[in-house]
Amino acid sequence: MNTLYRITILSLLIIILVVNLISFEIVKNVIRPYLPVSFFQAQNSIQENLKYNKIYNEPNKELFEFLKNGNNTIFIRHSHKLPSEFQQGFDVLELNGFKSEYISLNNCLTERGKEEARFIGLLFKKLNLKISSVYSSPICRCIETAEIAFEQHIKADYLAYLGIVDVKKRKINQEKAKNLFYKKPKKNFNKIIVGHGSTPKLVGLKLPNIGQSAMIIYNHENEDVVGILEFNKMVHAFYTN
Repeated sequence: MNTLYRITILSLLIIILVVNLISFEIVKNVIRPYLPVSFFQAQNSIQENLKYNKIYNEPNKELFEFLKNGNNTIFIRHSHKLPSEFQQGFDVLELNGFKSEYISLNNCLTERGKEEARFIGLLFKKLNLKISSVYSSPICRCIETAEIAFEQHIKADYLAYLGIVDVKKRKINQEKAKNLFYKKPKKNFNKIIVGHGSTPKLVGLKLPNIGQSAMIIYNHENEDVVGILEFNKMVHAFYTN
């Protein structure tokens, strides 16, 4: 009896050891058909992250060609604003027409932000990029970014970030934002959208968070993001083109 017990225990230990030596990927492929899709969600997220390696994050000839050939939706996160612990509340007030000197100071661009927006405009002029239209979130910092950089904007209330929007309007706003983002611009032209840090996720892009004044370039021929330039990279682009 003792011998049989020892053999059983030893066999179990060997099985455990073998299983641990086998790669999880191999085991996963065997059992994949029998598990719900949600089980692999985390792994799929990692696979999505690998796509970032195919996106140009540096100013180079290929990215300039995409920009100059047009057919892009270019998302720009608003330029620098004053940090605030209770930002969302003031944004809600502004969205609903409440005005005050403090809200203007809190919700709009800082002097640094205005300089960043001016530079974005200079970059687009230097590259001689064709722009068909410029859309902006209704919040001051976005409108100011669009006006300073491009001297034009079409205010789109549905581009406000969902946290300040009435719950009943959120789904409708998200659909409108997606339709705008993926609508092709005039041939060989670029469409600009100035919004918030959450806008890429709002329209379904699975990308890392970007900084203020950063740019995401979505090419409609490739049907994918081809470039992401943070503000510092834009400065390099200005002098390397």
